[in-house]
Amino acid sequence: MLRRLFGRAGWIFFLLLLCTCNVYRPLDSAGNDSAYKEEVIHCYAINDYECAVANYLKMSDGNDKTQSLCVGYLNQAGLTLSTLLNVITKADATMLGQLATTLLPWSSARGTAADGAATQCNNLATAYAGSTGTAKDTSVLLSTVAYFLKCANRLSHAHAFGDSSDPASATCLTKTYSPSSSSVLQVDVDGMCDQDVKDCRDSLALVAGSSALSTSGLSSLATAFDFIPADLKDSGTLVGAARTALKTVVASSR
Repeated sequence: MLRRLFGRAGWIFFLLLLCTCNVYRPLDSAGNDSAYKEEVIHCYAINDYECAVANYLKMSDGNDKTQSLCVGYLNQAGLTLSTLLNVITKADATMLGQLATTLLPWSSARGTAADGAATQCNNLATAYAGSTGTAKDTSVLLSTVAYFLKCANRLSHAHAFGDSSDPASATCLTKTYSPSSSSVLQVDVDGMCDQDVKDCRDSLALVAGSSALSTSGLSSLATAFDFIPADLKDSGTLVGAARTALKTVVASSR
């Protein structure tokens, strides 16, 4: 099913999320990349994503390390197979808001991991920008998912924290309302701090665009991206206009 929805790059990502780096031959010597990947398998077996990322960080610099960290941080930030199959593939206006819902409850650890995923996946996309084929398509998929996820993380953050009296707050960590404990995203967008709005806007502005997504076989993501208001996909948009666009996104997800 995923191959039909995402194309060849999506199928590779599906395999990456199943076991991240496939099955690696146990080695007697420690301190090499294969040994670190072997340890990652044990980390994932107990859902210890922090452990997986820690081992990826020990790998030799290069695209293999970058892609591994990209996927590791996505997992640590809350991306699951269920989310991949049931939310990321939604080719409509509800995708971003529903993605944010899957990231509840928000935590600082997930926020840090979302930032890490955006950085590493962007580095991967940059590395393969001039290439073609599977590696390029995979980098486009991973980076796009990471950009969506970072914005969704900021929405889930606003679900938990906000200050309607001072939305320009740099940290926005003063809880001034009690959002619903249900799985439905309850975001006081007017009280969403400026920095969260900017982070969301700037992340979506990095998406390659619906044409490039379609070229890489990511038609569902391309359609979902088209549904997002233009003011939320332009890093030059003023915060007020981006905030208004976010209201549209949140309203569409309910």
